[in-house]
Amino acid sequence: MTSPGHPDDLATRAHQDGIHHLVTATLIKHGRRSLLVETTPTAPKEPPSWGLPQGSVHVGENLHEAVARMLHEDLGLQSTDPSFIGHHDKTMDGHRVRVFTFAIALPDPGLICRTARRRHCWFNPADIIPISDIVAILGRDTTQAQSMKRPALGHSGG
Repeated sequence: MTSPGHPDDLATRAHQDGIHHLVTATLIKHGRRSLLVETTPTAPKEPPSWGLPQGSVHVGENLHEAVARMLHEDLGLQSTDPSFIGHHDKTMDGHRVRVFTFAIALPDPGLICRTARRRHCWFNPADIIPISDIVAILGRDTTQAQSMKRPALGHSGG
C-alpha cells in the first residue's frame, strides 16, 4: 500500500495514471476491534463476503466527501475526520481501480448498531485463529472446533 502525498493530490495522480475508477475504504476502529461489513456479491450466485466499508467516489466529490457520504449511507454515521492511511490498485471487471484507505476511531460502537443499514460485525484481530490451528483441532475433536469464537453479527438499524 502506498501512502505518500495528500489524498486529493493522489486522486489527481490516479487520473494521470489512467485510473478513473476511485474507491474509498474505511478502517473503523473501537479499541482493539475493527468493523467489517457484508459486501454485495458482484456476480449472480456469488455469496456475500466481508470487508471494510467502501464505496465509489462520485464525480465532483473529493475523497473526504466520498468517505463521509459512504459512512452516512451505509452505517448512518455523521461526518467524521478520517485519517488517510494509503492506497492500492486492483482490477475489477477488467479495469484498474485505485482504492484509497482511511481510518477513523469510533468512541461508541453502539452507534453503528443503532444506525447501520448493512450487516456488520466487530472483530479483534487477536481472536483470529490461524487456519493451521483449525485443521489441527478438526483433526482431533470436532466439539472443540464448534466452540471456536466467531464475531457477533450486528443488525440493520433501518
